[in-house]
Amino acid sequence: MTSKRLDQFEVNFHSVKNRLRSHLKNLSAYGLVTIFFPHMVFNFILSGYYLVSFQFLKAGMIGKAVLWNIIHFSETVKFRHQVQKTRKISDHNLFKKVTLPVSWVDMFIHFRRVEANFK
Repeated sequence: MTSKRLDQFEVNFHSVKNRLRSHLKNLSAYGLVTIFFPHMVFNFILSGYYLVSFQFLKAGMIGKAVLWNIIHFSETVKFRHQVQKTRKISDHNLFKKVTLPVSWVDMFIHFRRVEANFK
């Protein structure tokens, strides 16, 4: 099913769920500490923001994605073992090739713009 035909909350749930699983499956141990855990902290802060601003569906969407990953954790670990056995390049070398410097101000402005369009 395409994202245009799905409810926006469902699309965002799958996006968060898949991003979390992708991190758990693909990142090295170092990447889990430096990327996954800060990402989880961000998700919990964002979820808290949604709760205090009475946007319960959005907070629930993040919680549902985290819960899905907890429930499917053993399956993800099996995939992780397969992926980590076949790695050819480290996270560090990969991210050097594909990442650009981040402007936190631009990221905040983008977040506000996306948030305004997310009803």
